[in-house]
Amino acid sequence: MVLGAVPKRVRRARGRQTLQADASTSSLCQVARGLEPVREPQVPVWLFRQAGRHLPEYNEYKTKRNKNFLELLQDPKDVAEVTMQPLRRYGVDAAILFSDILVVAEALGIDVEMPGGKGILVPRPLESPEDMARLRVSSASADFVEQRLAHVLEAVRLILQTMSQEGMGDVPLIGFSAAPWTLFFYMVGGSSKKRTDAGERWLKEHPEASKELMSLLSEVIIEYLSAQVRSGCHVLQVFEAMGEHISPANLESFAVPAMTRIATALKERHPEVPLMVFPRGACYALPALQNAGFDVVTADCATDLAEAELSLKAASQGRVANLQGNFDPKWLRPGSSVEDVKPKKAKALEPLELVAACQSWLDAQRAGEPVAPAAEPVAEEPLTPRPNKKRKREEEAAKAAEVEAEPEAAAVEQAEQAEMEVSVNKKSKKQKKEVKEDKSTPFKRIDDDKWRSTIKDPRLLDNTHLAKQKFGGSKGDSWADKASEDLLKTKGKGFRKEMAKKKRSSWRGGGEIDQGVNSIKFDDSDDE
Repeated sequence: MVLGAVPKRVRRARGRQTLQADASTSSLCQVARGLEPVREPQVPVWLFRQAGRHLPEYNEYKTKRNKNFLELLQDPKDVAEVTMQPLRRYGVDAAILFSDILVVAEALGIDVEMPGGKGILVPRPLESPEDMARLRVSSASADFVEQRLAHVLEAVRLILQTMSQEGMGDVPLIGFSAAPWTLFFYMVGGSSKKRTDAGERWLKEHPEASKELMSLLSEVIIEYLSAQVRSGCHVLQVFEAMGEHISPANLESFAVPAMTRIATALKERHPEVPLMVFPRGACYALPALQNAGFDVVTADCATDLAEAELSLKAASQGRVANLQGNFDPKWLRPGSSVEDVKPKKAKALEPLELVAACQSWLDAQRAGEPVAPAAEPVAEEPLTPRPNKKRKREEEAAKAAEVEAEPEAAAVEQAEQAEMEVSVNKKSKKQKKEVKEDKSTPFKRIDDDKWRSTIKDPRLLDNTHLAKQKFGGSKGDSWADKASEDLLKTKGKGFRKEMAKKKRSSWRGGGEIDQGVNSIKFDDSDDE
């Protein structure tokens, strides 16, 4: 997710730096708090899943270690290495903890698997409230998190140590956790591809048990994120990955209260740490999450940033959350170029006061290089000023008027063209004969390139007489005769009979394109 960038050679001064002091005053932290940046860049940049399988070095490292994704997550050294890879390649303005949304579910005793090509699976989901007895705890505590998720917390400390050793101690580290509903969705449904309605059924059939489970998950998340801060994370994000699989009514009744509890508790414990939230597929809830206490709200690709900004301001209860998101990852995939990416980046930044963000992850086999233009310094080019609303309305009105005028202009053009064709067709036989017998006007030769251009020019394809009128031969059929000669040179003698037939039906009779000489193609000449 993007919050801008500054040249990495300027920002990445080598040598040891303090971990907490420099990073806590980074642009990302300052802007996320709603403060003016005290140093460059003014608009920090990061990617939602900047570490992982789109990077060649990640795939090489995974092969070398002979581990799958879940196995890498168990070793703090592997987590630290993978987290560092995008910082080395792109010079982005934040590191984000390389982890998974279901580590909390695993800590609670839920088995998680990753069979190839099927995504993450929970093979034994909670089928009924009675299955909640399988969970390892009925209430959360700091000790529980320190024990069950010790490998994650150790990875956080190792990442910060490595960043300092590599001269990146001024870069903030973003910690994260899945949101309660996302964990609930997997724990009772088992998959993001099958049984996707299981979570909603639980909420309907077991409302009290659902509230109990959501409450437990909220408390574990609070302790987990709090432990990440104690280990050194500078920013926290709560990721609602399965927002599209909960109805607005249930989101308001079950998910938002849980998110409010998380934001309130974390702000009480760590008021200086910015909180981000990303409700993918449920961005209609951004205003509610703003009012729940999150400092930064993230929009997905389906959400218009300008509309999101207006909705946040309209719903504000004293403070307006900072906005990030909406930069479509397709512009960072193979086939995109620097020329493609830079205008999209500028467009993404235009309506934002704070942050632009690549809202989604990059898929497998995605080349790393297209990401670089998005992470290039926005300071190199002046940011587009926020648009003047009055001027914008005037421009939109002018565009609308142009759109309305287009059909009228097209109608006039068609009428003129029809009049021209009628005029040509009204020539009497006597006039045609006189023209044909007139030897005084020399024929204007049409070379092969010019003839080919008449075929390709869409303005000349409505009626072959227009081509004749534009390129000479207005005195009789000499133009068509010469065109026929040129075509024969290209197509060969076997083409003469077809040419004669087409010339008779079109040039003498004013036929349409599908009958005329212009319907003859040069591209297939080798097939004749």
